Amino acid sequence: MTKVMTNNNKRFHVYGNVSFKNTQIVSLPDDFEVTGNLCLRGASIFSLPNYLEIGGNLDIRNTDIKWLPKNMRIKGHFLLNDSISRLPDGLSVGKEFLLDIDGVLFCADVNDEKCVVNSGNVFVADEYDVGDKFDNDC
Repeated sequence: MTKVMTNNNKRFHVYGNVSFKNTQIVSLPDDFEVTGNLCLRGASIFSLPNYLEIGGNLDIRNTDIKWLPKNMRIKGHFLLNDSISRLPDGLSVGKEFLLDIDGVLFCADVNDEKCVVNSGNVFVADEYDVGDKFDNDC
């Protein structure tokens, strides 16, 4: 069960997983926090809010998102398209970047020497066969 709460600090907090997969949603509120996974795959959204914090995975594949806000925190995997050419300052990803290029996922472990981020540019490391590993997250 997903529970939504706000507090006096105007933070929008969702407990659990949130899926807007293939929906017409175009924006999320600033100071948005999800304790689980956030799936935006295929949604009409074109930007992410400031101060986004995700406790699980973030999937923004097949969206029109071209840039990312500063200081995003993602504790799980970050699944994104190749439409994003630069990563923002202050981006924190707990596990791996998974970059979808024409339906093939490439991966870079953030703890590996082949890290995706190099002066803000996105580089791909190894092809990564995830199968349907992340389908249940959406």
